[in-house]
Amino acid sequence: MDDNGNFSEHHKKEITKIYGNRPSFVERYFIYGLTLKTEKKMPEELINYIEFIYQIRNKLAHDKQIYDIDLITEKGINENNIRDYWFDLHNKTIDVHNWFYDLNDELKIFSD
Repeated sequence: MDDNGNFSEHHKKEITKIYGNRPSFVERYFIYGLTLKTEKKMPEELINYIEFIYQIRNKLAHDKQIYDIDLITEKGINENNIRDYWFDLHNKTIDVHNWFYDLNDELKIFSD
């Protein structure tokens, strides 16, 4: 992977072979990309939170209203409980940050 986050042709073919023609952001960078640096794997719970946040972000960025997003309604999120849910997501982003920070502290695989 180069400094701009682009994969080599070899890696693009590998990603397509593993995840199909439309791999998600999380599959490309948080699962496959991480294997290029270490054998350690991020916990599934954190991967799921990253995927959820990324999908919500994309839908909001493409002009959806928050309560029109299927992922929101599927999880039973509504006006009464959304603050608690966002607070939980915020805490999970801190967990993701700490996981990467600890990984880098241990392996020194990411540049400053």
